[in-house]
Amino acid sequence: MSIKKIMSNFLTKYLRFPPKTKRQQSTYIFLLLIGLSIPYKSSPGGLFTVTAEGKQNLQAPFNGEIVKTINEKEFNDKIKKGTLIATVSSDEIETKLYEIEEQIQAQESKILTLQAQIQVDTKQLLQYQDLYSNSSEKYKREYSLYKSGSVSLNKIGDTERQMNIDKNNINTQKSVIAKSEQQVKTAEYEFAQLKEKQRYYSNLLSKSDILMPFDGYIYSQNLSSRIGSQVNAGDNIANASKIRQYFGLMQISENTAGVIKINKEVDIRLSSDPLKTLSGRVVQINQAAVANESKGQTSKNIESGNNVKIVKDTTGKILEVKVKIIDSQGVRLVPGLTGWGKVSGGYVPLFWAFAKSLFRFVQIEVWSWFP
Repeated sequence: MSIKKIMSNFLTKYLRFPPKTKRQQSTYIFLLLIGLSIPYKSSPGGLFTVTAEGKQNLQAPFNGEIVKTINEKEFNDKIKKGTLIATVSSDEIETKLYEIEEQIQAQESKILTLQAQIQVDTKQLLQYQDLYSNSSEKYKREYSLYKSGSVSLNKIGDTERQMNIDKNNINTQKSVIAKSEQQVKTAEYEFAQLKEKQRYYSNLLSKSDILMPFDGYIYSQNLSSRIGSQVNAGDNIANASKIRQYFGLMQISENTAGVIKINKEVDIRLSSDPLKTLSGRVVQINQAAVANESKGQTSKNIESGNNVKIVKDTTGKILEVKVKIIDSQGVRLVPGLTGWGKVSGGYVPLFWAFAKSLFRFVQIEVWSWFP
């Protein structure tokens, strides 16, 4: 009997599909059990974001326009501290500063005018005081003569009226001077406020040049192409790093966090180049579980109008794992790139790798239902 015929009889006897005999059914059940027991390497994964060691975000200091940037050819070399990375210009701030400087000049002129008027009014006050001094002395003399009967009552009455006029002129002039002095104080206060605004806007403009904060490297995608584009205060212009060493922040579900260990190998695929698998190693595990914001919903706050991320407790928690990228496979890495990472795990039976989530649901959720 030929081997071909032997194999045909064997397949007909044991592996006929659909199975018709108990022997054939038992054979398929046996093969299924073997298949489900095959060792399978479990690799828990999570969202992966590229970062850089010692990274610092270089942000726009105010709303404006990017008018100048560093040549991107220099990104391959170490950049010295203080090197110009980008310049942001704001016509609005420059116009505002110009208007404030004009107001300061007008306020200075107003203060000088008021002070000059006070000097004139003070001289006038001195004249009124001299007149009052003379009229009051004359009144005293004539009053003495009146008492001795040397002058009439009418004459002393005229002198008294003049003395009172001179006294009223002094009081009126003092009120005029006091009012002018109060105006000077108000003008000086407004002047101080304008000077403070001038310092504020001048300080903003002094930050228009975004400089390298330390000796290191710059990471940014198409920075030079952003010349002429508008930015808002706080927008990221570029990323600076002290050393050229790439890391990644990986988000691992709390359900699989138990297998994560320091120095575990990590396979990474980035959305920018999904055909290449990068190699990494776990170097740090965050000790606190945080909300899984990737499953949250974004809604608008009615009062502020800002978008707010709403994360329900039922979405589960994640652990943040820091991964050092060892082999980038020639992929150009830039902080902020995203993808997926998988941590090398141990071997488990195939059925358990896919069924453990169901068992976990029964062991925790269903168990919690019982009173």
